[in-house]
Amino acid sequence: MVEVVDPNSGEWVRVCDAQFTEAGFQRHEINSGDGDVLVVEIKHFIKPAKPLYHRKDWLEEEYIGKNKTMAEIAQQFGITPMSIHQWLTKHDIPTRSRGRRI
Repeated sequence: MVEVVDPNSGEWVRVCDAQFTEAGFQRHEINSGDGDVLVVEIKHFIKPAKPLYHRKDWLEEEYIGKNKTMAEIAQQFGITPMSIHQWLTKHDIPTRSRGRRI
C-alpha cells in the first residue's frame, strides 16, 4: 500500500495497493476531499539483498573469468578497489599484482 499526505488537508490519502516487482515508474491521480487532484509519481527499483561482489561465484567470474581489474569491478558499484580486494581475499580468490592482467 502507498499513502501520501495531502498537502492541503494534511490527511493521509491512499494512492494504490502497489506491488513492486521490478524497476519502474508509476503515476497516480487521486481526487482529494476538497475537489483537488493530487498527482503522485513513484519511481522504484529492486535492490539486491547483497551487492553482487559479495558472492564468490560472481566475483570469481568477473575477476578471473572476464579478467577485469579490481578498479573496473569497484567502479561498477561506486566503491574502492581495496573493497574488492578485501572480498577477493575473503573468498580465497588469488589476486594479481597491481596493474597486471593475465
